[in-house]
Amino acid sequence: MDRLSENDRKTAQTFLNTKNEEITVSSLGTVNTKKPYQILLIIAKYRLFTFKVGKKFKPEKEFFLLDIKEIRSSASDEFVCIFPKDELSVTTSDATDLITAVREFQLTIFPSMSENYRIKLTIPSARIQTLPPADLSFCGGFVRTYNALCDYYGLLPRADVIHDASKVLPYNNITELDLATLQQPVTEKEYRTILESIFHNTYFKSVVVQKFKIDDKVLATIAEIFNYNSSIQKLVLTGLSNCSKDSFNALFTSMSTKKNLLLSHLDLSSNPLDDKSVATLGKVLSSQTSLVEFNISGCNLAPKSMATLLGGLKGTESSMTSLNISSNRLEQDGSTALTQWLSSASVLEKLDLSNTSPVIEAILSCITRSCPGLRVLDLSRNKLTTKDFGWMTTFMKASQGLREFSIAYTGISVEQCYELYLSFITNDKLDGLFLNFAGNKLGPLGANMFAVLGEEAHNIEGLDLTENEFGDDGLEYLFEGLIPMSQLKFLNVGKNFRFSGNEQRVLCMARLADFLVDAKGELSTLTLEGTKTEASSLVQESSSFFKALGKTRSLSTLDISGNCLGDRGIRAFGYSLELNHSLKSISFDDNDISLPAFESFKFSFSRNFGVTDLRLPSRDIVALLKKNPTPAELALLKKILDELDSYGTRNHLPGTGMGASATTTSLAANDLILKWYASGIEADSDTKLLLRDLQNNAGVMLSLNKIQAEVAASLADTIKAQLKTFSKKLFPFLLEQMQSLSERLTKELGEQYREVLEDEGMKTLQFINSSKVKEITPQLFEGILVSLTASKIGSACLNDLIGVVQLSSEFFLAYFEDRLGEILDEEEIDPDSQSTAGSSVQE
Repeated sequence: MDRLSENDRKTAQTFLNTKNEEITVSSLGTVNTKKPYQILLIIAKYRLFTFKVGKKFKPEKEFFLLDIKEIRSSASDEFVCIFPKDELSVTTSDATDLITAVREFQLTIFPSMSENYRIKLTIPSARIQTLPPADLSFCGGFVRTYNALCDYYGLLPRADVIHDASKVLPYNNITELDLATLQQPVTEKEYRTILESIFHNTYFKSVVVQKFKIDDKVLATIAEIFNYNSSIQKLVLTGLSNCSKDSFNALFTSMSTKKNLLLSHLDLSSNPLDDKSVATLGKVLSSQTSLVEFNISGCNLAPKSMATLLGGLKGTESSMTSLNISSNRLEQDGSTALTQWLSSASVLEKLDLSNTSPVIEAILSCITRSCPGLRVLDLSRNKLTTKDFGWMTTFMKASQGLREFSIAYTGISVEQCYELYLSFITNDKLDGLFLNFAGNKLGPLGANMFAVLGEEAHNIEGLDLTENEFGDDGLEYLFEGLIPMSQLKFLNVGKNFRFSGNEQRVLCMARLADFLVDAKGELSTLTLEGTKTEASSLVQESSSFFKALGKTRSLSTLDISGNCLGDRGIRAFGYSLELNHSLKSISFDDNDISLPAFESFKFSFSRNFGVTDLRLPSRDIVALLKKNPTPAELALLKKILDELDSYGTRNHLPGTGMGASATTTSLAANDLILKWYASGIEADSDTKLLLRDLQNNAGVMLSLNKIQAEVAASLADTIKAQLKTFSKKLFPFLLEQMQSLSERLTKELGEQYREVLEDEGMKTLQFINSSKVKEITPQLFEGILVSLTASKIGSACLNDLIGVVQLSSEFFLAYFEDRLGEILDEEEIDPDSQSTAGSSVQE
């Protein structure tokens, strides 16, 4: 631009500013037309501009660099660009620089693009310059590709896409493009642009689109991915009800023609497929010899379509470990095709046949003979005959590796259930079993059956007995019978409570409390979900359950949603959390919680240091908002939610060493309180003061925890800032050492293989080594230094602080224990005795 006037330069720059562009290369040249004229040619970030030079300097043409199909240059001063509907031919002394600039643009935007799709170069090879190595940072160049395509389509780049691709995905080694992470709303054009950005990207290995209202155009873009990209190994397209059957057929047609397509995971569940699209899908499957997981559930396919589809699976028997064909109809045709495939499926581990109307005898016989590694079998929601149950019992007796089995919602009778359950617990080759008998309306007799066999069921690890109409009397038998089960870790008895009088409810709750405290196994997950009606909930006489909950030390996950607990129940639940520090995850939605009760729960939760997954009662919160709360009530609700969130965050801090000491000390303090109340001694003024301080122990620990967290955060920020400064000083030295090492390596290899390598080979070797050095950028080095070093330095610096806190808490705990011990000794009271006075104080 030096040969242009000052006004012309300003005109060009002003114009580029309006386009949000910046100059990469510029050149004065002559357009080769019948009447040649002079132009200024500018290659900018995303476009190529021409300005007519003369009496009136003005913009002439504008092209997208993405539209260049071919560059021709038979002479050193010739530059010809071929576009889909246009051609630009210029004579300029800077032709080689312009060609290189266009090639560098494409390499920057599409660093992983195959040579087959790059701009065609009709240029003497001697003039084609070697380009620097491609920059694969930020998800293999995805961010740069996405920005360029947004410019091309006239879209503003989405901040959430840029943030995830530059800061979240690469640093966590996530290679899955999941559209569910996008913040709604998202337009159809935005979806297509994001998907087009991985056409030539080898970083992403998975594409996930679940239950989105995308149209046929977006699905067509997904189909087009496979025209260019052979790196995708996992494809999840589920619940795309807005897409037509023809668009799915087009997708499968595109996939079937790609010989280099090798999927390991394919999920097409809950989509509108027809016979034609299924037949095409069968062709796709026939070439997928590396397929590990396939899910076609919920497509409501007919038996003949299922036979066609399963026939296409031939060739996947040696790789497939998981097959889900639930909610499609097998019947005779589909079952025959399935048994043919199963006869060679030696590595199959998981098979879901729920709601498929299968031919049980043929399928189970085939599994017994040919699938020794089967671990999970789901036959739920099928109409089974008495003969089918007989075959299942025979199958269970012969099974050697099964771990999970579901026969939920099949209408099994108590007698059939007894025979089947007995075949499980008497098979000494089965261990750690999870059984699902939900929704079979087994009633109190069924509950009694499980209770009677509890002594023998030592190989059962999990039971799902939801919706079986056990009622309070059946649950009383069940909880008592489950106590001897030494391996039981997971229990779901939700939607079984049915209030039949206070006396029966008291007995039921007492047996549940006994089960929590006395169970031989270490129960870790308990689900007691209600049906949102008082008659089938925990609202009545639940105090014994909550007291036992405060004592249990193995339970980590609890769900008591939908139990109409109300204010009294939620307060009791909150108090149990003050005593229980083994729980990690709790759900208590749909319990008619008032704002004062919610605030009381928040206070109790502040004293719990164990729960890291607090699932807020969203329905109860919505119910509170629908009652037209005052501004003061809204402010209080927001404060409660903010503080609950802060306590949950605090409970994630055990990695610093603080959470463990807080939990241990709080548990010991609670045990001392329970011991005192159990004694029944009337406290004098000094002892009341002592008990008050002991009960406030959790609050003191919280204060110490906050101090430690503030110090940790401040220290972490300071360390990171210092390390970033240090990395800028250290990086040049590192790069110099790496370059020196690369040169020495190249020299040594050159000398060793001098007789083999020619000059071209040596140049290639030098290029490879120098390329690897250039891959280490200042940003990459800084990220590695900060992420690996900051946490270790911070942890080392905090050790002394954590030690001081722990010693202090242990000192005060010992002091409390000595004082209370002296009082108990003086009164000569047995610490293990119980009293109604103690119970009333706790309650």
